[in-house]
Amino acid sequence: MVRRFCFSLGIILAMVIGAPASAQHFSGRAKITQVGDGVHWELLENLTFWDKDGQEWLAPKGYQTDGATIPQTLWSIVGSPFTDRYVNAAIIHDVYCDLKSRDWRKVHRTFYDAMIADGVTPVKAKIMYYAVYRFGPKWIVDRQMSCPLGYSCFDAGRERKVSAKVTPHVNLDEAKEAVATIVENNPAIAELEDMASEALFTGGVAVQLEGTETFANGEVANFNRRTTTLSLRSQLLRPTAQPRQSQ
Repeated sequence: MVRRFCFSLGIILAMVIGAPASAQHFSGRAKITQVGDGVHWELLENLTFWDKDGQEWLAPKGYQTDGATIPQTLWSIVGSPFTDRYVNAAIIHDVYCDLKSRDWRKVHRTFYDAMIADGVTPVKAKIMYYAVYRFGPKWIVDRQMSCPLGYSCFDAGRERKVSAKVTPHVNLDEAKEAVATIVENNPAIAELEDMASEALFTGGVAVQLEGTETFANGEVANFNRRTTTLSLRSQLLRPTAQPRQSQ
């Protein structure tokens, strides 16, 4: 009886002590203040999120954001990132959308996980997640290419290193329809991602593409043009192999 009790107590202690190490959580609540322009908010203390894999996501003190990684035209539908319990997750998301040091899909998924960890209801978190996955920024960082991004070359061209940001144009009617579907069906995360990917890539969605090309001789060329996701699909779906920064 004593041995069974000790065994059971050991299991309970292991669960209690071990849980914080593996559970996703924040270091605390974000402390922010609105800056003089009336648009941006400044973080007054470091804010850290640890995801379910134990990876650290740091938003440094002094970081300023306007929350635009959730397109402002969608705020009336999905909500403002500076209200309710979205603030912590939104700040982490904005930092890594700015850094572009981790794959865009990982950054957007961590936004969802951070909302869940902070008590946002699953359906609301899925609505916000769909909004950033479908309409939020995507990026390519230091990608070696022999063709201009978005074009196909029959013959290999000049080798270049490409970094680019892709911003989809917002379709309010599509967004409202997606919200209604999520509220009605509460899809699993994999289904939600498939839904967003299909909407993003099927038929070619209009996007703004801007970035730089750096050639072997040191020449740098900037580009900023409108294109569609059909021409970018293969590059956007390739994971970011080596992050530019350690964060």
